[in-house]
Amino acid sequence: MNDLCPISKNSVDSNETRIVAFFVVVLVCTSVYFSNYLISGLLAIDFAIRAFSNSNLSPLRLAAMGIRKLFRIKGKRINAAPKKFAAGMGMVFCCLIAVLQWMDFTLASQLVGIALIFCALLECAFGFCVGCQIYSLLHRFVHD
Repeated sequence: MNDLCPISKNSVDSNETRIVAFFVVVLVCTSVYFSNYLISGLLAIDFAIRAFSNSNLSPLRLAAMGIRKLFRIKGKRINAAPKKFAAGMGMVFCCLIAVLQWMDFTLASQLVGIALIFCALLECAFGFCVGCQIYSLLHRFVHD
């Protein structure tokens, strides 16, 4: 990740976040392909749970925890603040996709969906969190 993560008592498992990112890719692809605002809306709710609440209530996180345990993938704890910020960004993207789909702005919803898919693919495949990088830049800007 980066050196600017604030020290906090809250942490998340980076391997679980990568599994969740895989689910996000699949769900956003499905939502965009079928232009289904319900999928985008439900995904926005899951992002909101992870961003603003106890992430143990997130269905995607619970599924990721189960997969991690099933395949005996070791946990790797990282600071939760950047990931919560990234989840908030994901929520905004999903809300925007859902509204655009609901209003039948298909191309616009597809473009926003592609951006979210790209970010989730980076997290899933390489452990590179775009939202965390933006968090780091904002943290530097505010504290410099």
